[in-house]
Amino acid sequence: MRDKKLIEDGSVCEGDFMDGVDTVAQHRERMDEREPCRFFPHDCPVLNPGDVGPFCVMKTGQEVARFSSRLGTSVEEELEDFAEQAPMPPNGYFDPTVEQPADATTDRDEVTRRVGVRASEILGIQEIDAQSVHKEFEGTPDDVDTEDPVLAESVFDPETSRWMHHCGTMVAAAEVRHPVRLKAMPLAGPGRVVTEQKPYCPNCSEAPDPDGEPVYEEDKEAAELERIRRVGRRLR
Repeated sequence: MRDKKLIEDGSVCEGDFMDGVDTVAQHRERMDEREPCRFFPHDCPVLNPGDVGPFCVMKTGQEVARFSSRLGTSVEEELEDFAEQAPMPPNGYFDPTVEQPADATTDRDEVTRRVGVRASEILGIQEIDAQSVHKEFEGTPDDVDTEDPVLAESVFDPETSRWMHHCGTMVAAAEVRHPVRLKAMPLAGPGRVVTEQKPYCPNCSEAPDPDGEPVYEEDKEAAELERIRRVGRRLR
């Protein structure tokens, strides 16, 4: 994620959001490498668009990124508000990196998609499909440890049964295998392995090591007893 100050004060028009520039200090060091928008400043139709447009996908993407950064919301949440509330000017929206203003589109779904891509780029969010790395993490708040550091920073969507990390990426699950040992004989055990689905954010961290720490038979029995007690309390 980029520094909030850079997201707030940077300019897409002047080329402030370069690859590898995530902090204000890095931006200061690479100021000479900026490449302004080809329409900036004299040929930019967005400077005085009135109500008819065209509006700029990049500038709108930065506005979405700013709201996401200020409010701590995901890009997806801000895009929902944009799709429902933002006016569609008669001359539409255009992407100055690939289009002329005359090529602007009024297709709201396409505009929303493009704005989301630009907002994610400005925030410094990598577009990662959790399923292509590991399967998505599954489990309702009643069934998982919500104090897990990743889940504690995530929001559960009951409609899709998915967890979204605060950065806007879907939480993935890595399979971690724990050998079962005996406390009385730490180097021995029944030869079993316990498999855990460990949540992690593929945008913010590496996948957990698949070879987990040992777990002990005695602890497993105590944990299972406590789980049964919790279920019993919920059923009363």
